[in-house]
Amino acid sequence: MSQSSIWGATLKKAVALQWGAVAALAGIGGLLFGWDAGRSVLLGGVAVVLPNTLLAVWLMPRMQRGDADGGGAVALMVAEGLKLMGTTGLLLATVVLMGSSLSWPGFLAGIVGAVLSQWLTLWVTRRY
Repeated sequence: MSQSSIWGATLKKAVALQWGAVAALAGIGGLLFGWDAGRSVLLGGVAVVLPNTLLAVWLMPRMQRGDADGGGAVALMVAEGLKLMGTTGLLLATVVLMGSSLSWPGFLAGIVGAVLSQWLTLWVTRRY
């Protein structure tokens, strides 16, 4: 198995784990604290995971090709900047559109859960 296919599989698992963690947290939040809390958890998590997924989709073909030119690093930095702007925009849009029905503890739990779920990848893809 080549190094690029290993990284591609790891990237796919990381994205899948993030979506799964957000869905699980939203379900738990909705069951324990009500519909508004569950929806707030879901929207907070999606605001983080969606731009991460788009970056991963952009990155995977480049990893398969093994781009080694100097422009790849600059393109990755630009893509990461766009991801951060997309995350910020989605977070702000959620706050504005949800208004008073937004559950701030749930919203923050969704954001934190999505970010911390990336650490699950280390345990799931670890090689002994």
